[in-house]
This record gives sequence, structure tokens and C-alpha cells, in this order.
Amino acid sequence: MKKVLIVVYSNYKKDNRVRKHKYFFEKAGYNVDIAGFEKDISWNIKIKDKIFYLFNLIFNKEKALYNYFSQLEMLENKIDIEKKYDVVLSNDWNTLYTGYKIAKKHKAKFIHDSHEFAIEQKPKFNIKWRIFVRPLIKYIEKKYIDFADLVVTVSNGIAGKINKLYKPKKIKVIKNCPLIKNKLPNKNNIKALPIKLYHHGGYSKIRGLEKIIKSIVQSSNENINIYLRLIGNYEHLLTKYEKSNKVFFKEPLDPDKIIYDIHNFDLGIPMIAPNSFNARHALSNKFFEYLAGGIPVVVCKKNYEMAKIVKKYNIGYTINEFNIDSMKNFWDNLNLITLNKKIKKLRNLKKSYKAKNEWKKLFKAVK
Repeated sequence: MKKVLIVVYSNYKKDNRVRKHKYFFEKAGYNVDIAGFEKDISWNIKIKDKIFYLFNLIFNKEKALYNYFSQLEMLENKIDIEKKYDVVLSNDWNTLYTGYKIAKKHKAKFIHDSHEFAIEQKPKFNIKWRIFVRPLIKYIEKKYIDFADLVVTVSNGIAGKINKLYKPKKIKVIKNCPLIKNKLPNKNNIKALPIKLYHHGGYSKIRGLEKIIKSIVQSSNENINIYLRLIGNYEHLLTKYEKSNKVFFKEPLDPDKIIYDIHNFDLGIPMIAPNSFNARHALSNKFFEYLAGGIPVVVCKKNYEMAKIVKKYNIGYTINEFNIDSMKNFWDNLNLITLNKKIKKLRNLKKSYKAKNEWKKLFKAVK
């Protein structure tokens, strides 16, 4: 049996994309090993490592990588270097160097999953990151990405940027469509108000969720509620909106169960603040989960990749600007008639948003 090693510098059990890699490699007959962590890891860098990092950022960037990601060496020590791997997959830029070394040792096929455009992970106003971290990312990618037999990423816009800057041997877009193992419940037309808006996933202030919530609360439309399943530090939102009659917090679900719960809501909100290249070209898990689950979506026009799909198939709404006034105006005018038309359009759509269709492209490209 062929063997594949997936290298992940994170809690791989929470990473949807890694879970899909594992699932489809196993379906294809591979024995899959994951070198990663089974719980959340600390991202705090010790003072000593910061000093060495700054020194090595100038004189030895490979060593700087290990200063910045202090548990990377421990992760590498978990790998059975005597085991013969046929494929090595590095997950994100921080494991690209590790993946390269192992693939070279085993003369294995080397796949690099870039996800997004790593050197634009943070907005331009994050000066500290752009001065001290971005140069390391660019160095590692520029030096080692060309050794990959295949580079994969999540959208055409991001693939275009990577291709232009690094010119990898081969690059493919593998969209973050959901893994569907069982038949999904049907989403029927909405017969009663209020309209149930829905957002789930990891909370990060920079994504602009607070603006979205505030615009809903301020809207004159009393027939809309938002339901949130969040992961992370969002206690301040709980405190602020615990008495609101429009905002409701629900417990997070196991990743495998999310897709089967979506039909209970009416309109998905995958839009994020378009404050970076990646945010403008993102095609997130939740975007495809909402569509596969049968509910239309609302995105900002400056979320270009999502907006393009929404417009092409008429399966949702686009808002002109990511600000409270523009969003509030949209909520004020949201109604059942137009929403039910979108739901019907999505129900009759022949295009299928399933992970298996995307991962077929990966296996075809890596042969």
C-alpha cells in the first residue's frame, strides 16, 4: 500500500482541509500519516527566540523559521524518517521547508497546499508583520516552492498571484467544498418569519463580524435574526448582545455535522472585511457549506471570488461596500419573496459543491 505523509503545524483535527486530504487519500488506497498536533498549540514566542529570530532573519532564514515556530523541530522529530513515503504534502507555508526535506529524502512526490497567498496573510496596515514576518515567508516560498511537483490553493485569484510570483511546476485550484458522506436534508421555501441569518466558524476581529452584527441590530427590519456558532474568544460579543432580540448564540458543532444543520437556517453570511488580498479572493469553507446545505449567501462585492460565483448562478446577494450603512440598507430591504426565489434557484442548480469533485482534480494532477 502506498504511503502519504501530511505535515501540519496546527491542530489538524480542527482543520477541515487537512481532514479532507486524509479522507480522500485513504479512499484512494493510501496509508495516511499526519505529522501535526492533536490539540491547540501556543503561538507565544519566547524573548530568547525573538532575539535569535531577528538575528537569523538576516543571516540564516531557515534557522529563523525554527525560532518563529518553536515547536516545528518537535513536530519533525515525530516523523518516522525510516518509513518510505510515496507522497509528502506540506500544509501551509510554515511546513513547506519540512515537506521539501522529507520528500527529497524519500524521493517522494511533493505536494504543497498553500491555501491562500501567504505573503498577504495580513492587511497592509499591519506594519510589524510586514517588516518582520513577511520577508521570511517570501524567502521560504521563493526558495522551496519550485521543488513541489504540485501546488494547490483555494481560488483562481490566489493561484494567479502564486503563479506570477513563483512560477511553480504545476498549480491547481482545489476549492474548499464540503465533505458530504450522507444525503443532505432538503431546504424548502421559507413559510414563516423571521428570516434566520447564519454565520459559523472561527472568530477573528479582523474579519469584521462585529460590523455585520451591528448593522443587523440597527436595521429597521424586525423580521430578521442572526444565529452564530463561533469558535474562539468572542465573550465580549456575548456580553454585548445577550439581551438583543435579534442576535442568538448557539453551541459549535462537530465539523462533520455542520453541513447537515444548515438547512435549519435561511441565509448564510460568509462575507468578510475585504482588507487584504486574501480576504478579497477568499473562497471559504463556510461559503460552500451554505450553498451545499441549500441556503443562499450574502457577500460583499469586494469579496471578488465569492461575488463572482453568486452573480454567475444568481444564488445569493452582493452588497456594495463592507460598511454598516451599506449592510443596514440591505437588511432593511431583505424579504421572503426574493429570498425564496434564490432558494429555488439554488435547489434547481445542477452544479454540485462537493469536495469529491475537487479532490479528483488533485489526484489527476499528481499522477
